[in-house]
Amino acid sequence: MKRLLTIILVLSALVMGFSQELLKSELESRKLFKESLNLLFEGNKYEARIKLNEAMAGEIYITDIPRLWYYAAKLDLQLGMIDRALQDLENALLFSTVNEEAKTLKNFIENMRNFSISNYATPTFSNLHGFFGVKNSFEKFYNPVDVEILNSNLYILDSQNHLIYKTDTTNEKWINLDKTINYYSINSDKNLNRLYLGSNKGIYYFESYSPIIRKEKKEIDEVLTKESTYTTSEQENQIKALIEGFPFIIYAIDNAGRIIGYDPYNNEIKVIGFKGQILQQKKFDDSYIFTDGVLWRNSLYLLEYSSSSIFHLDILKNEVVEIIKLPSKTYLSISCLPWNKLMLSSIEDGLEILNNSHESEVELMKISEYTKDDEFDEFKGRVKIKSGVMIITDYKDNEVTMQRLNSQGKYDLYLLNLYGLNYNESDRKVTAKLNVIDVSGEKMEFLSKNILVMDMGARVPFQYIRSYIIPDVYYYDINELFEIYIPQINTDSNIITHGEITFKLTPEKSIPFILSSSSLYYLTDEKSINKDIENLAYLSGGAIINDEYESYLNEYLNFSYKVVDYFEYSLFPPIVSGINSTTITLLLEDNLLVDTLFYYTEGIDNE
Repeated sequence: MKRLLTIILVLSALVMGFSQELLKSELESRKLFKESLNLLFEGNKYEARIKLNEAMAGEIYITDIPRLWYYAAKLDLQLGMIDRALQDLENALLFSTVNEEAKTLKNFIENMRNFSISNYATPTFSNLHGFFGVKNSFEKFYNPVDVEILNSNLYILDSQNHLIYKTDTTNEKWINLDKTINYYSINSDKNLNRLYLGSNKGIYYFESYSPIIRKEKKEIDEVLTKESTYTTSEQENQIKALIEGFPFIIYAIDNAGRIIGYDPYNNEIKVIGFKGQILQQKKFDDSYIFTDGVLWRNSLYLLEYSSSSIFHLDILKNEVVEIIKLPSKTYLSISCLPWNKLMLSSIEDGLEILNNSHESEVELMKISEYTKDDEFDEFKGRVKIKSGVMIITDYKDNEVTMQRLNSQGKYDLYLLNLYGLNYNESDRKVTAKLNVIDVSGEKMEFLSKNILVMDMGARVPFQYIRSYIIPDVYYYDINELFEIYIPQINTDSNIITHGEITFKLTPEKSIPFILSSSSLYYLTDEKSINKDIENLAYLSGGAIINDEYESYLNEYLNFSYKVVDYFEYSLFPPIVSGINSTTITLLLEDNLLVDTLFYYTEGIDNE
């Protein structure tokens, strides 16, 4: 009834006309709206909704009404009130000023309702940047054995020259390595801001440095000692040992900081914790030789050389659940698309996708059959898919290329979420919290290459910032979490949950986690997992963990950070008083994603 009365009053005002002068009560509503935005920016979404209720209970300026309804919808989605949010959007759509934003949000809800990794089948690629090992007779790297992306930096491991070539596509640096050690692999843990190196002597690590990084201070604990609260470029050369005594090739690092890889000396797959403890291991027959591996959720796919096979190792069960026999070729690498399609590179046939692996029926399709481009048919090298980027190491041309990964189809591969906005009146800066993930839950890297920022419809120059914040950690039974506690959880949090779920976990219930950038970690003693819980956990950036590792998970989450991406830009006088819009547009090859939030400024004249 209250909503209906508001709409009637608005329509009456449109007929009768309205004054350009703000009433005192309308100005008060704008100030309450600003307070609500500040609360959301600080992570307090429940308190932000209460403050917005106060703003909407008073008199509202005619042009402010659709913006407040749209903001109400975003808050209600974060709080898990989907039906209420849809009604908010319907109210907002009565006005033309927020049509595009409201439609985008409705499309997001529809995508989540129909979420399935089977919706994504046809990959597409667009060039980001290429790096030649030798350019103008200057050698940058010679033998790139592995690559990694962290904090919008590309790290190329050159084992022959005992160095790492690092670039953000503009600046370059070389990190010198110990020449008495042979390095095999490089991987990263974004939550610790660490890069790990696998070698013939063990595992080593160092912290990533980037000028875009801001990091909150973490209290020093006697047991958990944080090496530094801020890393300098010089500290990247300070490489420390995590565990020594055996050779190790790192295949992946999961969302719980577990390092998963291959010990060729003992022919074992090992899972190693962030402090160097061996958590689990799986012994294989000495006749098997694994040349590469890739992790997707709790599935580790191992490329076995002698039999030309893929061994599917379930990390939860710690057992091989499937062996896929491939055509006999010399395979160089195995990688995985975000929707669990395996990609293989071989000397004979370049880059191919494993399209079908049911029992004896194995179908490998060339990338050119998907993309209608034959550039990869003669490719000889390795491929790694990471954070929305396909990194191609071409051994023939001694070149490393980055391409943006996308997928053709009805549903978007990426989710764009603008979930906090702050305007600082004193320094005239607008700061936006942004989360862009793919359907596997990985954050997109090199964001600024695909992002446009608009203020009131005009494009503005911006600064990209990555902050490592100290997150809240919550512990709940899974049923109580969904029935009671979702509205009380701050944004950018970690949630540890357990228990047998007693209701159907619909895709809609993923929305509050995705839109509030909170991660779900589910502890289980089962060997098989409910697919809906699995989708929610990994899409949110969390994981499914055996309950025997509960103490390890607690330790890791209390030690690690949470990665938050920001965009910041300045306003210049004259600044008109009112509620203004900030719009983020993600430009992809085949489509674009748009999200908007609003801020209130009292305005300023020319100086």
